[in-house]
Amino acid sequence: MHRANVFETPRGRSAWSRAINIINSTQPARRQQDAYLAILLAAMVFVYLGVWLGDWLGGFWSF
Repeated sequence: MHRANVFETPRGRSAWSRAINIINSTQPARRQQDAYLAILLAAMVFVYLGVWLGDWLGGFWSF
C-alpha cells in the first residue's frame, strides 16, 4: 500500500512551499550561489567526519 509522504499532506505541502517561497523571496539573486556553498559545506563536513571516524575506528582510510 502507498505510504503518504510528509510533504504530500495538505498541511505539509503548504508548509514546505511556504518555506521555499520564503527562501526564494529573501535572496533570489544569490539562491544558486548559496546552494553551491551549502553543498560544498556539507561535502566538507562529510569528508571531515568520515576521516575522523575512520581514524577513530583504527585507520579505516589508511590502506
